[in-house]
Amino acid sequence: MKWQTKSSALRALDMLPSGGDNLHYFLQRNITRSLPRPIQLIPKYAAGHRRHIEAFLSRGIELSNGLLMSFGAGWDLFENIVFYGYGINRQVVLDIKPLARIELIDGIAAYLSENPLEGGRTTTVRALGERSEGRPPAPLWDQLSRSHGCTRHHARSGQRRHDSDNQYA
Repeated sequence: MKWQTKSSALRALDMLPSGGDNLHYFLQRNITRSLPRPIQLIPKYAAGHRRHIEAFLSRGIELSNGLLMSFGAGWDLFENIVFYGYGINRQVVLDIKPLARIELIDGIAAYLSENPLEGGRTTTVRALGERSEGRPPAPLWDQLSRSHGCTRHHARSGQRRHDSDNQYA
């Protein structure tokens, strides 16, 4: 899809109540079928992120001590989970809209637990939606902060956000 077409469509969705986020999600899931992320494309996407990691390493950047700034986490936090898998322990995610969905994040985490990243750390990521000792899951960004070193900042206010709503982060 041309970026101009997508931009126009997203602008139109933004005019709807709640920014059209639910309709946007519905369209991506049922019309374009780009959500959940197609499993067969995950290795290709991860390889693209691996090239970024190799560029950092070729310049002598120590990933485990660094801080990655990310703009727009998306629905499944794929980029953030992959960069964590490659050794980036601290990430700050700037979002204009809180789109992340636990079921999509859990799908990526489950896939990567069963299919480790080439050259990445071997780790099993606990699904974020799992209950712990019968208690409901902790708020999404609290869990991501503990498990993947991610914190989210709301781009409009600049404030660090730890949303209590588990549907969106």
